[in-house]
Amino acid sequence: MDSPSSRSLLPVLADEYLRKVVTAPVYVGKIIDRKQTSRLVKWLSQTVPLGDLQHLKRVRSTAAGMEIILRPRRENDSDCVKTIKDVLGTDSTHAEGLCEDVVEVNVPQHAPLTRSQFESSNCIWPTQFHEDKLYGLPKLSATTSSLPKTKMTWNDT
Repeated sequence: MDSPSSRSLLPVLADEYLRKVVTAPVYVGKIIDRKQTSRLVKWLSQTVPLGDLQHLKRVRSTAAGMEIILRPRRENDSDCVKTIKDVLGTDSTHAEGLCEDVVEVNVPQHAPLTRSQFESSNCIWPTQFHEDKLYGLPKLSATTSSLPKTKMTWNDT
């Protein structure tokens, strides 16, 4: 049997630090008047908060223009949702500056906890990332092969 002083410890991380990016559906509208972007973000943040998707940036810029998350898709939403009015209902009166058509897009469901998760999430939709300094493992990859190889000695004194 090994002596207590020759034991080595390996870090154990919770599953959420190692998981792949999971997505959730949201409704997205195309911004046709860029000057309305700030007002739209403010209005949607007040009337339809993102809830568990607060880690996402509300707006993304693409080659085709700017897009904004209108709201997360609900389980009871009809599959025929296609317009701003379908998604926002009576609140659509403030939707000036948005294209009438709406698309469903999958976005990262969870806030990224590691640099690797952030990079994967950011490829799907712009995401906010605040690296957790508590774990002291900057740039932790989603695989254990990149964990620090230093050994800790066990001290039974």
